[in-house]
Amino acid sequence: MVFDSLKAVEERYKMYARRYGFGIRYDYKRKSEVDGEISSVSIVCHRAGVQSTKKKDTWNPEPVVKLRGRNITERTGCKARMMIKRRPDGWLVTEFAYEYNHPLIKKWSLTRYTVKNVANYRASIQMEHKYTDMEDTMDYFRKLQQQDKDFYYKYKLDEEFRVQNIFWVDGAARRAYKHYNDCVSFDTTYMTNIYKMPFAPFIGINNHGQSIQFGCGFLRNELTERFVWLFRTFLEAVDGLVPINIITDQDFAMRAGIDEVFPNTRHRNCRWHIMKKATEKLGSYLAGRKKLHAEFNDSVNSSMTPDEFEEKWNTMVQKHRLEEHEDFIRLYHKRSCCVPAYFMQSFYPFLQSTARNEGFNAVLKK
Repeated sequence: MVFDSLKAVEERYKMYARRYGFGIRYDYKRKSEVDGEISSVSIVCHRAGVQSTKKKDTWNPEPVVKLRGRNITERTGCKARMMIKRRPDGWLVTEFAYEYNHPLIKKWSLTRYTVKNVANYRASIQMEHKYTDMEDTMDYFRKLQQQDKDFYYKYKLDEEFRVQNIFWVDGAARRAYKHYNDCVSFDTTYMTNIYKMPFAPFIGINNHGQSIQFGCGFLRNELTERFVWLFRTFLEAVDGLVPINIITDQDFAMRAGIDEVFPNTRHRNCRWHIMKKATEKLGSYLAGRKKLHAEFNDSVNSSMTPDEFEEKWNTMVQKHRLEEHEDFIRLYHKRSCCVPAYFMQSFYPFLQSTARNEGFNAVLKK
């Protein structure tokens, strides 16, 4: 067998070695005495040869501190090899031996298809389906509907027949919602997809304190009309059973949609996001005023009723002369959306934030 170049020989033998499960190395490269160019080469198995033994040096004893370990390939005298010589018309294989005396390695990294090959193949598939993804999704939904008669999905197209919004929920989630509609967490902060469409899952809590999904959707953007469509579609999917309580992030378009579709639902904003923003504004101001900081935390976290909160807050404002402080005024106007005292009569099990949604988003990222 003749090859055009030494590189071509090496690549062919390397591919052969990967397929059967062993590594290769050069045993020698000899140069011609006439022109000084390489004239003959021997490529052998990585376990060819004899294991070298290190002689004990009596003048230099072993160090007390253990030396760093090294991965040393065990030599077994393997006979697998290929010898090549240069000829005027190319490189000629003069000897080929395939006798092995050691176990061969069987794993993906030594097979014909490397990680890069798989990644390129996946990319080619994605390119093929780039413009048919919605058709594939609808086909998949129809198959699910054949398997699950209670599976529900709905979508809305724009003037150019592109998907504006889409929502789906399986039968198990629809049945579970009838038992656990007392509290729903809703959030649209996750947008890791090629279309940058907000992902909108409805998350609830079962009787074991576990998060369960009541459906999810994608929206073109976060406008009020998009939320209205999504909430009405959700309501249609659950046979008109509205959630008793709902917790969301602080989004005005979302609040307007909830007020229109769920006017009797108790709406609470994520306390963590509101207090995080408040800390960014008031952190340095409260840091040098320990008494004010303690009274602020006491009024927000320890009040049991709205009246108790109002009393503590007004006392704090008058005592520290905060009547004109814009950040405190702005936070006070949000009190009915996030202060726990206003939700003591509402059922929010283990919930003061939208962390349940964020935990579900983390699962999707894997």
